[in-house]
Amino acid sequence: GATALGLLAYAVGIEPYAIETIRLDIHVPRLPHAFDGYTIYQISDLHTSQIGRRERWLARKLESLPSADLIALTGDLVHTARGIASFLELAQSFKAHDGSYAIFGNSEHKNGVRPHQFAVTLEENGIIPLLNSHAILPRGGETIALVGVDDPVSDKDCMAQALNGVSQDICTFLLMHSPDSIA
Repeated sequence: GATALGLLAYAVGIEPYAIETIRLDIHVPRLPHAFDGYTIYQISDLHTSQIGRRERWLARKLESLPSADLIALTGDLVHTARGIASFLELAQSFKAHDGSYAIFGNSEHKNGVRPHQFAVTLEENGIIPLLNSHAILPRGGETIALVGVDDPVSDKDCMAQALNGVSQDICTFLLMHSPDSIA
């Protein structure tokens, strides 16, 4: 009884607010010189249902950070279809020189979320969905590839389709909600 109540309190009252900001400097051997110092903010597992304390904190945090070159939204952006409007409101605080790109997790494939319509809505709001597709990002005469796959847990991923047309010579970054699925 008490253990279950404690776990429920943690799951509802503490864990959703335990947002981490971690800075990682990563050495990428094939990264073109024009992308040296490139900054990517990765945001994942928001499970947005409303604009509450957590979402306001995240918006303030993003506004306080230096501008990113790219924002990578790596799935489970909304909890249910009711969270879409709130997520789009929160997304107004996402500012990046090369834009915001999104892939889906399992939450975008259940709870009333219509994935195709959500992808269209994201694009209409300036967020580029990469669902088994890619984007080539130019900078200073050089390029990198940003590859996104749809959710493997929902069996919606297709790596071959996402990589179709990406040269093996180009430095490539993969966005995937459950990266352990490729192991």
